[in-house]
Amino acid sequence: VFVVSGLGDVTWCSATGTPIGSITSIPLSPSTFNARGIAINPVTQKVYMADSTNDRIIVFSQNGANTSNFSSFIVPNNDPESIIVDQSQNIYVTANREAYVFNSLGQFVSNFINAPFSATNNSYLRGIAISPYDTNIYIVDWDNHTISAFTP
Repeated sequence: VFVVSGLGDVTWCSATGTPIGSITSIPLSPSTFNARGIAINPVTQKVYMADSTNDRIIVFSQNGANTSNFSSFIVPNNDPESIIVDQSQNIYVTANREAYVFNSLGQFVSNFINAPFSATNNSYLRGIAISPYDTNIYIVDWDNHTISAFTP
């Protein structure tokens, strides 16, 4: 279980809720970060964290111990909010008014959607989820108080 606090701290907990590790044990550069979203790759078990302070996604091992091999990739917009990884290891990230798709190596694939979300209708994408029952992806538009479903 991973817990992301409102202050951006990430703590690993056992199934009973006992803390067993923390993101603060991983040397990040710069040292200031703000964890907004977290996802686990269902195939590799790697952990992906949206760092809105530094406009990046940080990738590290599930137990956080493998710090020498973690990587990050820059989100081509500001403020990544939420993140999911599908069964094909595609990484979906919401950032401001956009949703992006990256491959499992962190390479930009596409802008997942830009309509109906845009600056003209004051959209701000804050959450993303994937259905366990089909391939639909659900995106929360904070400003317009809506949830939209998309099929990639």
